Amino acid sequence: MDKQVEERIRCCHPCQLVSKSPRPEPMEPTKLPKKPWSKLAIDVCGPFPTGEQVVVLTDYYSRWPEVKILKSVTSKHIPDWLLSVFATHGFPDEIKCDNASYFVSTEFKDTLTSWGIEHKTNDREVKTKLPSFEQQTNDETETRKKDEEEKEKSKKYTDKKRKASPKNLEVGNKVLVTQKHRKKFTTKFHPDPMVITKINGTQIVLKDKNGTQHRRNSSHVKLYQEIPDPEEEIQSDRKHDRQTESREENTEATQTETNQSTTEAEIVLRRSTRNRKQPDYLKVG
Repeated sequence: MDKQVEERIRCCHPCQLVSKSPRPEPMEPTKLPKKPWSKLAIDVCGPFPTGEQVVVLTDYYSRWPEVKILKSVTSKHIPDWLLSVFATHGFPDEIKCDNASYFVSTEFKDTLTSWGIEHKTNDREVKTKLPSFEQQTNDETETRKKDEEEKEKSKKYTDKKRKASPKNLEVGNKVLVTQKHRKKFTTKFHPDPMVITKINGTQIVLKDKNGTQHRRNSSHVKLYQEIPDPEEEIQSDRKHDRQTESREENTEATQTETNQSTTEAEIVLRRSTRNRKQPDYLKVG
């Protein structure tokens, strides 16, 4: 009975919508690219009180930042600034960004494609307008080793502090997705569960009830607990009862055999085999 009550509480739909988020997943440090300016990350910070926003472009290899202050951030303004940056450093192989509207727009994607830039590493040489010379450093191996050690140290510290644990999500699982807090009584998670269709590291592709695809980070989802089907629950209980009865019968049979062995051992008379010495007064002179 207690197990059934716990199961019902755990699968309560309204409770899951307002419950706290699960523990974050362990960090996945980004591996150092093979060369400078091959893999970049771009993000927007703001808006600030002045109404301006800051666009930051960072090289994963050297950590070199390029910063631009814009009064308006659109899918047209960002490529214009990127082109001026690439005129100096060359075109990268990959640019990593979030799901902001100006980054996922068709115009922005088409612009990157026309420049030969993709969201996946393709190991192509850096494309430049003019021939460039790649300087080879003798301590590159040591630099990579130090980079991995620092990242691993940071990962262990951060995972321990955040109490991170794997979510063990699989394709086909139903999950709840966080939603923006628009009203006072808006729940933390969207009331309609979604189904996982693809998993790529911490990036998860979801499908809602209308068939629309959504891309979210694993930190924004949690496994949805469904109420078991009554028929399946009955079958599971019957199976559990049969297993319990079988274990009890085996235990009783073992106990009976043990008791019989003990009784037989007690019935057997124990004769002393000690040599007895006859008293002297009974000896015939």
